[in-house]
Amino acid sequence: YVDSFHTDCPRIEVVYRDDTYDIQELLKESALLITDYSSVHFDFAYMGKPVLYYQFDREEFWQKQYQQSSFDAAKDGFGPVAYDLEQLIGNIRRASEISFALQGEYEQRMKQFYVLRDEHNCDRVYDRIRMEET
Repeated sequence: YVDSFHTDCPRIEVVYRDDTYDIQELLKESALLITDYSSVHFDFAYMGKPVLYYQFDREEFWQKQYQQSSFDAAKDGFGPVAYDLEQLIGNIRRASEISFALQGEYEQRMKQFYVLRDEHNCDRVYDRIRMEET
C-alpha cells in the first residue's frame, strides 16, 4: 500500500523500496515512530524514543491476521494508541509540542521492559548460549 502515501512536506519522506534505506539508520535518525502492530516498536523504545500506535483495524487484525499476543499496546505499549485518524493526528501534535520527548507513563514502561540498558547485550546472549551448551 506504499503507493497510497503522498506528501508535499519536505520533512516527511515516504520510503518506497526496502533496499533503498538501511532500516537501522532510519530508526536512529527518526524522532518518532508510528506503527500498527510491527515489532519494530521494540527497537525504537529500546533507543528511548517515542512511539505512537495507529490501530484503526484492531478487531479485524486480531480476527483475520494473528492470534492476539500477550503484548497489548494499550496497556503495555510505549506510547498512546490511536484507533482513528483524528486521534493519531492529535497524538502526533502532542508529541511535536513537547519536541518528541518521552511522556511519563511510557518512559516508565520502557524502563521496566528494558531493565538492562548497556552495551553488553551480545555478551549476555553469548554467555547464555555457552551456558546452555554445557
